[in-house]
Parts: sequence; C-alpha cells; structure tokens
Amino acid sequence: MGFSYRQVLGELIYAYVVGRLDIGYAITFLARYSLCPTREHYDALRHVCKYLRRYINWGILYWRVSPRSDMPRVVTAPIAVDPQLPTFPLVSNLMELVGYFDASHANDLKTRRSVTGLVFCLAGGAIAFKSKLQSTVSTSLTEAEFISSVHTAKLAKYLRSILSELGFAQTGPTVLYGDNLSSIAMVNSNRPTERSRHIDIQYFAIQQWRENLEIVLRHIAGVINPSDAGTKALGWILHSRHVRRSMGHYGDPRYAPGT
Repeated sequence: MGFSYRQVLGELIYAYVVGRLDIGYAITFLARYSLCPTREHYDALRHVCKYLRRYINWGILYWRVSPRSDMPRVVTAPIAVDPQLPTFPLVSNLMELVGYFDASHANDLKTRRSVTGLVFCLAGGAIAFKSKLQSTVSTSLTEAEFISSVHTAKLAKYLRSILSELGFAQTGPTVLYGDNLSSIAMVNSNRPTERSRHIDIQYFAIQQWRENLEIVLRHIAGVINPSDAGTKALGWILHSRHVRRSMGHYGDPRYAPGT
C-alpha cells in the first residue's frame, strides 16, 4: 500500500491524544488490527489521514469570561443548531467540570465486548476523553452503560483532585450525563436491582460516590450526547455534532448557541 500501517497508526494516535478526539473511535478500532492488517484496514487508515487534512483547522477551543488582548484571536464560523433537537445542558460556571458517557453494546464481533466512550469538558472544551473496549462482556445494554458510568466516575474523582490542587476546587458534585435511563436508575436506587445482581460488586462503588456528593448522574438525549462519537461509527451529521460540541465549537457553554 506504499506506507507502514503501524507507523501511520502511531502518528494518528499521537494526534488523537493531543487533541483530535474526533478520530478516537476510528483509531482505537483500527489499532485492534495492527498485527495483521488487511487492505480494508489500510484504506480506512488512509481515509482518516484525508479527514485530518481536510479539517486541519479543527482544534479544541476553551472559553474565558473575558477576552485577553495578548492572546491570538481565533475566528470560528458559527454552528447552526437544529431547533428540533433537545436543548443541550448549559453550565453556570466556566470552571465547572462536566462529564458525558455512553456505551455501545457488544459491537466487537470477535469478543462481543462493548465499547465505552467518555469525555470531560471544562471551559467549554474537552480536557479528558477515551474510547476503548470494556474489559468484560456485558450481557445487556444497561450493564454496558452502567460499567461505562463507573469508569467515567473514576476519572471524575481523579480530575476533581487535580483541579483542587490547581486552585479550582469543585464546590458541588460533578454532573455526569448519560443517555440510558436504566443505568442511571441503578445508580440512584442505591441498591442492586433485579437486572443488576449479576454485575460484579466492585462496580457499585459509584453509589457511594454519589452519596458522598462527588458525582451526580443526569439524563441527556442520545442525539446530543457528545460521548456517543467514541462508541461507534456515526454518519457525518451526528459525528460532526458530537465532536464539535466536545471541542468547544458551539461557543461559550454558559449560553445557548446564537444567544
């Protein structure tokens, strides 16, 4: 194919880690076949490179309360929001940490493991994001979403400690948004339900974290859940909507776009 699969994959992983979260699912998916890639994998990797070249100007934008004259001015085109979509949740403080999580059930055809996608935003832009296979096989979508929420809560506790050391202590619980009502109910019920008795007890630590007011789970519609882009291959409309929201392209997170 004229290029080294592993070399290009490594370069794209670097781009993903330093800020191009929009290629997260594609890269983690293609990395599973790095030992013995086929022509289809080479073609897919080349398409990711073409995508990055086409949208080379995309980056993560972080918003300030007031502009600074000593910083370069970044001009971005406004993004039109479909009025038929649910309203995206706003924040009251730019330094409020907010997390989003999602899971795609059993979409790895070889192992039937699910994929977790999560993203944390601060000042309107992503500061932590992940797309990876879960370590165990989930027997239902609710279980996959529940495990995804636990992974997100663990990262939330870690980020809260870092922000506290930097002088940006979170005064309230960190809000985690998910689009599965059943998994949220499992956490809020504070006890194993009929559907969850088979899930390993270690995952129920998230209920204690909620009791300690470190996190709180809330529902968000799947069509506006930014973490959905890290769980599966999406069409252009959904992909663009989700990743650009995570990258801060919709403007100040305290206000609805266009206001």
